[in-house]
Amino acid sequence: MKTKIIYIIIGLIILSQLAFAGVTNPLPSELNLLKGESGRFKFQVQAIESQEDMECIPSIEEDTALDVEFDEDTIIVSAGSIKEVYGTVTAPKNIGTYVQNFCVSCQPSSSAAGTSVKKDTCGLPITVNVVLERERENMTVEPEKPISVFMIVLIAVAFIAAAYIILYIIKKKKGSADKKTIDTKQKKTPKKAKKKK
Repeated sequence: MKTKIIYIIIGLIILSQLAFAGVTNPLPSELNLLKGESGRFKFQVQAIESQEDMECIPSIEEDTALDVEFDEDTIIVSAGSIKEVYGTVTAPKNIGTYVQNFCVSCQPSSSAAGTSVKKDTCGLPITVNVVLERERENMTVEPEKPISVFMIVLIAVAFIAAAYIILYIIKKKKGSADKKTIDTKQKKTPKKAKKKK
């Protein structure tokens, strides 16, 4: 009985140290491209259940006529987060439907992880229809561009200028209100009559 309890406790400790990452199928699920044209796709690496930061490497399963490139060779995903990964696929010169499968191999980025399991997610398909004429537009897939330093400075200057203008207007209104109060008090104060000699 005691041995079973010890094994259960050890098993729970090992499970709590495991790092997991899930990978979604790429979007769009299907691209319509002209001969030699390139299109963008994305997928997510999810480390929501992981206790460790994950390091993932995407790779092509087998060569096809499609040329696939990932924006990042090594993907670092923080524990408890989701990261979107982007790539480009280029169509061949021949008309037809092509499928390129790829894998994403993930393991904890820290070598000091208690127990690590390298997890491979394979069979992730990129489907491309090479057409003579596009009948519909592909879904737009682009990474969000970070705000540039120039834009941050511009926003800060605009905020400071707006605050200065607001303070100036408040001060001006307060000054004119004080002046009106003084004028009103002066009007209400009766003039003292001069004493006759």
